[in-house]
Amino acid sequence: MKDERLLDNFKLVSALAPSADAYNGDPDSDVVNLAKYSHVTFLLFAVATTGEATVIVKEASAADKTGAAAIAARYKKLDVSNSPVDALDSSDYTAIATTGFVTGNSETAIYAVEVRDTDTSNSKPYVFLDFTEDVDAAVIGGCIAVLGGARFKGNRFHQQ
Repeated sequence: MKDERLLDNFKLVSALAPSADAYNGDPDSDVVNLAKYSHVTFLLFAVATTGEATVIVKEASAADKTGAAAIAARYKKLDVSNSPVDALDSSDYTAIATTGFVTGNSETAIYAVEVRDTDTSNSKPYVFLDFTEDVDAAVIGGCIAVLGGARFKGNRFHQQ
């Protein structure tokens, strides 16, 4: 049996660099291309403050965000202030409308935002998160994107 590692099946992308004020200036995450993958999960980590943001999932026809439009997707919030910490699994995902969802304030959480290739239009395989700072208070946070379901072996993170 082949010795397979977790990262053999996924590609990790830094989507929003860690920052002491992650939502300042209403940033967008980096753009990921779903043309070679079946899904992406953005893992957004936010540390408890009074700040909050609206997170909108968007698709585009090019990496420069040409033709960007909001799309529906799903997310799960993991409250990491609990002990033991909840596990991320496929249950209890909440639908995200095209208007997005609002991060909580005064809590430390991981938001798993899942986008499937079937959520996007055929001509818009590029996906990113649009953050709008709703409450102007520093939120320590960052985001990584985990691309899965590689359509070709060479698109995996680690090649044997």
